[in-house]
Amino acid sequence: MGHVLEIRGIKKRFPGVRALDWSENDVVRMGPGESWALAGENGAGKSTLTHILSGVYQKDGGEVLLQGKPYAPATVKDAWRAGVAEVLQEPGLIPSLTVAENLFVGREDRFTRFGIHQKRLLYKLAEEAMGDVCPHIDPRALASQLSLEDQKLVELSRALSLDPVLLIIDETSAALSRQSVQVLFDKMREVQRAGGVVIFVSHRFEEMFEHSEHLLVLKDGGFVTTRKTTETTPDQLSGLMVGREVATSKLREHPLGAADGPPLLEVRDLTSAGSFEGVSFEVRAGEILGIGGLAGAGQEEVLKCLFGDAPVTSGDVFLRGEKVDIKAPRDAIAMGFAYAPRNRDREGIILNHTIRENASLPSLPRMQRYGFIDRRREEASARQLISELMIKCQGPGDLCGNLSGGNRQKVVLARWVASDAKVLLLDNPTRGVDVGAKTEIYALLNTLTKKGIGIVMVSDELPELLQMSDRIIILRRGRISAEFTWEQNPTEHDIIGTMI
Repeated sequence: MGHVLEIRGIKKRFPGVRALDWSENDVVRMGPGESWALAGENGAGKSTLTHILSGVYQKDGGEVLLQGKPYAPATVKDAWRAGVAEVLQEPGLIPSLTVAENLFVGREDRFTRFGIHQKRLLYKLAEEAMGDVCPHIDPRALASQLSLEDQKLVELSRALSLDPVLLIIDETSAALSRQSVQVLFDKMREVQRAGGVVIFVSHRFEEMFEHSEHLLVLKDGGFVTTRKTTETTPDQLSGLMVGREVATSKLREHPLGAADGPPLLEVRDLTSAGSFEGVSFEVRAGEILGIGGLAGAGQEEVLKCLFGDAPVTSGDVFLRGEKVDIKAPRDAIAMGFAYAPRNRDREGIILNHTIRENASLPSLPRMQRYGFIDRRREEASARQLISELMIKCQGPGDLCGNLSGGNRQKVVLARWVASDAKVLLLDNPTRGVDVGAKTEIYALLNTLTKKGIGIVMVSDELPELLQMSDRIIILRRGRISAEFTWEQNPTEHDIIGTMI
């Protein structure tokens, strides 16, 4: 039996960037029923490659064969017709359309009779498509009303409804709960059993090694190597990805320990109706408080309430001993709160603005001179942040939409580094970030705590939660179910036991 997919000498350029630059001798062949993990740092070219395969981008050079025939889709619809479907890292639904309409966008002929759209047929087809992936979702609901997790499940249902010979999953598991992640991997195996190929991008090494037989490693747009998963260790893979030895077993060398002194931030009996109830905790200067819990337990909403982005029903918040009333994000920023949201592209960054413009947003009052923005000062600040955070770009004038996911996340953090933030609220700060960039972000967080900044960090990754937190609180069904200190040395088993 021949190969399902063959990629040779692939090339793709964007203004000032060689996103993919393989040599003619760089060849990857993927056979029926195989699962491949695509590994590399942010900016290595992973998403560019998957986007070329799924018709989002068109290659500038090289050759791709699908089931032995030349394959060069001009559009996503062309890829669908050929049996190639991708579930994107970021939201890929049209917010103003219903779930059902999103499922069959571009395939309206499926529910059209005599030139008229048959709504009852559309909803029936939608329910069948969502099947055992997300039967809880109403096909009549607008996509804009769905949580990020439910959006990803709808996208997965759409991809599977195409009966793909090539299924591409780009960093999707990071947006899913443990239960939904299991559904995702079950469906991937179904595609493999049917003779298809699965390519998935993940920065979680445990997923790569458990759910793939082959690894394709990229670096700086170039082909590095292919490896069998069973013949590779996580540390070896890290070295191949970043070009240097990276230990994946530790996120930092020494615990910071609980800081001394009075609380920097104190939260008393905070409640947001329908999200969480009676949440209380303290954070001292230089301390990292981790918050964990299953999806929907309320941890994300706690951060939003502290930043004035969600309504508070009752409770009090104190900053340096003084009660504060935060009604909107501008109030929070003025008081010294900073927030990096889970969905960075939709809530944390302006994609069609430059690095300079994004990085300076919270600091504009300090960038002004005689009522006008001092561009030279803004430029100098952006260049310093690019250097400090090692953002891979051509310069401050690069559009954020042209950066890789990890570098976008660094820009989100850069804006707050440049501000006078006292409390940093982080929602999954390394979601969609590779091992090398994770190390850099963790180092940055440790540096910020040494400057006296208090950090409240929500994370779905248990190793991150365990090794980057001085204390951890766990939310279960909107209430605090447990608290752990570094000295207690909790295990993942201990944490999970308090979540469920």
